[in-house]
Amino acid sequence: MNCWVNDGMNMKDVALALVNKEGRFLSCLSINLRADKEVVLAAVTQNSTIIKFALGGLNQDIDCLKAAGLFDGEETHIYDRPEKSTLSLKFSLGEKSTPYATDFAKAMKRDPFLRQFRTFNPNLGSKPNCDEKSAWTTHAGVHLRPANSQTE
Repeated sequence: MNCWVNDGMNMKDVALALVNKEGRFLSCLSINLRADKEVVLAAVTQNSTIIKFALGGLNQDIDCLKAAGLFDGEETHIYDRPEKSTLSLKFSLGEKSTPYATDFAKAMKRDPFLRQFRTFNPNLGSKPNCDEKSAWTTHAGVHLRPANSQTE
């Protein structure tokens, strides 16, 4: 891997150079750099499972989740199938967690059959449920109601 550092670079520049080449270097950075949104976005673009090392709430930040391929604004997406699924696999974006659940959630989004279903992942910050009569709060705090539900 070629990653050049010169005397004029500050620590953030060095960190960006590293994570742009290999996202896994986020885990080696200082607390301040792991809480820097620009650094985290660059890292998770390279390696989505490395989001677990983001600090300062960035492992739940909507932009970081999107860059990692874990959140895609599903609240407004129209799915081909009316059935819903819930991802009940233990999922953690914590530093000591394995990448399995993250990889699994991304694989579901890529699968030609499974991506036809609205899948609720209660671990990605929004806490929706499958009750058609209930509203839910999205990651951005917007209250939504399913399109086919009745309003009071």
